[in-house]
Amino acid sequence: MKKVDQMDKFTEYVMHEAGLEKPSKSFVSNIMSKVQEQPKFVAKPAELISATIWWIIGFAFTALCIYLVLNWQDRILSKYSNVFDDYIISMDVVYNGFQGIQFSNTFIWSFLLFGVLLFVQAGIIKNYSNKKLSN
Repeated sequence: MKKVDQMDKFTEYVMHEAGLEKPSKSFVSNIMSKVQEQPKFVAKPAELISATIWWIIGFAFTALCIYLVLNWQDRILSKYSNVFDDYIISMDVVYNGFQGIQFSNTFIWSFLLFGVLLFVQAGIIKNYSNKKLSN
């Protein structure tokens, strides 16, 4: 606590000694005149991924999430359970590690809805920023 008080006193001393500098009365008008004289340059970024591709990616991601949520125990683990038998970590160990974890339906559907809304919001924000850049 004593060190904090010393730091506060030192800060007050430095602020008192330094004082406040005030700009001239024409400071704002000088800056604004320089800003207005600059030529207007608007750079429009090139679109790397088209809107159609974004929709396809979003649809594929959502479909994959729904598929995994509905079928992950039956199809995936039964199909590939023998793949890791020769390795240190087998699929049984991984499966048993996650066996006690349970997600409620509310969490699963909210997770999927969040993914869908994320893609929708990304499209809305992208359109908004493109309109701002074009003006």
